[in-house]
Amino acid sequence: MKKTIIVLLGATLFGGLMAFYLFKDNGKEKQLVDGQTKVQAFQIGVYTSLDNANKSALKNNGIVIKDNDVYRVYITLLKNNESISKMEDYFNSINLKYYLKDVYVKNEFYNEIVEDENLIINSEQNTYNTINRDIINKFEGTV
Repeated sequence: MKKTIIVLLGATLFGGLMAFYLFKDNGKEKQLVDGQTKVQAFQIGVYTSLDNANKSALKNNGIVIKDNDVYRVYITLLKNNESISKMEDYFNSINLKYYLKDVYVKNEFYNEIVEDENLIINSEQNTYNTINRDIINKFEGTV
């Protein structure tokens, strides 16, 4: 009986140490690659079918990005907390479901959308679709 308990405790301890080692980096922010900036992508879907992803992107003025074996549909990418908050309010008001996803983009892309983010902050919601389309077009040129 004592040997069984010792073996079980040893196995549990070993398993715990292995889990700690394997998952110790979980939750830490990835290191940024030189020349890249982390932004928030407003993702409205993940599809296994390119056709379905294209339909969703067309309907919502988005872009399809291939990510391994799935297709992600983004409708805008922002970094500024105030513009992100305004966009969240807007999408919630029109009942558009989205997911904020961390995406790393070239610094040149982010530098190009700074003015667009200022437009979001200083304009009315009826202009957001046009601004988002401009942002997506700029992003599409960098992918």
